Amino acid sequence: MIDSANSWWEQRNFSDVALSALGTHPVVSEIKKRMIHNIPHLPNLNGFSEIDKDSIFSCSSSNIKMLQFGSDGSIIKLNFNNTNVADGNHKLGVFVYKTFDEKDFNDFGLIYNYNNDWSAGFYKPNITISANPESKLWKTFVSNLYINKALLNEFCIPMGLDIRFELRT
Repeated sequence: MIDSANSWWEQRNFSDVALSALGTHPVVSEIKKRMIHNIPHLPNLNGFSEIDKDSIFSCSSSNIKMLQFGSDGSIIKLNFNNTNVADGNHKLGVFVYKTFDEKDFNDFGLIYNYNNDWSAGFYKPNITISANPESKLWKTFVSNLYINKALLNEFCIPMGLDIRFELRT
């Protein structure tokens, strides 16, 4: 099995390779300033307390009578203005991660014909030569649920994505 975090890190290093190729060019510092926002970090949980992930909330300061988050981070219960907006069969904000295989890219190429000199990156010809990509939707999971102790209608929901790829030879 290959840990997807290592794959992500490898992809991220391509940016570092490109930056090092620029040497001391003045644009490097500008790029680094903008890239700092892409570095993942843990949220600041000062003022938050961990609560049961299955908790159901009501927000007295708003028209939300019932709110509950699902194990995937989506909203699975929402009663707003006495109307049920979401339930277990009608979720809101479902997070998914999609991986693609060569067939996906070939289908994309048939629908959107971007076959120009400038279209590098739209097609992934022969992506299966040295990899074995899988066309799949990967589900997320909620690791913890936190609520702001002062503002009881503010939540922090750290989420994870457990993707493991089999190494095929």
